This record gives sequence, C-alpha cells and structure tokens, in this order.
Amino acid sequence: MLDNGTIRVGVDLKHGGSISFLADSKTLQNIVNIHDFGRYIGQSYYSGPRPFGRPHTKWLNWPWNPVSGGDVYGHPGKVLEYSNDGRTLYVKTLPMQWALDSVYCKCTFETWISLQGAVVHVRNRLVNNRSDQTLYPAFNQELPAVYTVGTLFRIVSYTGSRPFTHDSLTWIKPVPPPWSSWTATESWSALVNERSWGLGVFHPNVTHFLGGFNGEPGVGNPSSNNTGYLSPISREIIGPHAVFEYEYDLILGNVETIRNYVYAHQSIHLRAAYK
Repeated sequence: MLDNGTIRVGVDLKHGGSISFLADSKTLQNIVNIHDFGRYIGQSYYSGPRPFGRPHTKWLNWPWNPVSGGDVYGHPGKVLEYSNDGRTLYVKTLPMQWALDSVYCKCTFETWISLQGAVVHVRNRLVNNRSDQTLYPAFNQELPAVYTVGTLFRIVSYTGSRPFTHDSLTWIKPVPPPWSSWTATESWSALVNERSWGLGVFHPNVTHFLGGFNGEPGVGNPSSNNTGYLSPISREIIGPHAVFEYEYDLILGNVETIRNYVYAHQSIHLRAAYK
C-alpha cells in the first residue's frame, strides 16, 4: 500500500500485482472492482493471431491478450519482483493470456506507482519476447483497463471542439459490453456517483475512450458483478520484441477537481516500439 494521508492505493500480489485498492484515506471505501481476474486496474494488450491458441468457448476468436490479473479460468499472473519504499511502489509481473487455460505470456509487465495529492500516477511497461516473429497489424490497446465499483455509474468527459476552455461537459450513456466509444478531446473521462464524485482517468494525448456499465447501477461492493469500465484506447502495433511504455493518472474527486487537474498537467505520456 501507499498512503499520503489523502488517498490510499494498493496492489494484489496474489493476482499479478494489479491495482486492487484505491480509496480516500479517511473513508477507506475501495472503488476498484475485483470481481474476476479480468477486472482490477491494470495492463492489457492485444496482438495477433486471431484466434491465439485454443481460447475458452466464451471467448472464441480471441487474439493474443496478456492481462495482469490472470486468465478466464482463474489462474493469476505471477509477481516476479516487488518493492515499496513508501514513495514508489514497483511490481514486475509474468502475466497470463486471458482466454487460455494457464498459459503465461512470453513477456513481462512492469508497473511504477506514486502519489501526489488525490492523484495516483502510474507508469506501465510491457517487454515482449515472443517466439512468433510475425509483426501483426495494429490492435486497439487498453491503456489501461479500469474497472470500478457499481456506485460509480455515471460517465462524464468532454467531447467538444473547444478543449481546455471550460466548455460544457458531456455525459456518456453507460451501456454494457461492447461498451460506448467517444472522443475525449481533453484526454480524460470519469466514472462518478450521483453526487458527481468518483474516479477520473487521464492519459495525455490519447483521445479515444471506451466505457460503460455492466449490471445494476448505483449498488455493489468491490467483489460484486456490477461494475463501471473506462479505458483510454490507442491503436498500436505490439511486435514480438516490443518495449511499450505509457503513463497515466487516476484522480479521485469531484468532476471539477478532476478537470482542473487535467488542465494543469497536459504532457506527453506515451512511448512505443514496434520491434
């Protein structure tokens, strides 16, 4: 865990080091959904071929897709290294292929987590080492995949043509999978409760977002099936020896707080290699 007196964040070392806990330090009410290994907040990448291996019958034609939490059969990712000096939390993971039965990816995930006020800053890295040397076409990448508790069920963003001018916000219809898609021209979106408090996801220079809600809105704890989903999406090639890095921020607060942080922290947080 890291706790700066404003927010607390933690990872689950039994489930690939995915972010499993995020809360206000005073209430300690976790807003991360951990219903299954495909949820949490963590890394998830896609590449060919499609299908990859012999996918689960509910995930037929699924591509190469390592996930930090674990696979659909309930096998968790393996933590290779972990450290926490009170300022930065680091995890190195051997992830599982989501749709396959107990198949580790020939790759590693690394995650660096730090806190600044009500913000969690995260840096992610994928190091690929596939034996298949094919350079498959680009796929949409979840950067990252974020699942929240059912009490955060309203989606807000800015999709207009006048970004960073405090123009009127956009409320997105929270539909179930395959989710809604929108252009977030200020590079952020948020899942909030009925009081417009919740979690903002900010990925500078990424403007394509997916999101929605599955289940009964307004209710549910971290283990419930009810869940909100958000993900900044970038179409990228993940080559057999790629090193892919990106950074993002998780912001706890009301919509005004989230947006003000974004306005003050615009920068480039994406770096990719196609090797």
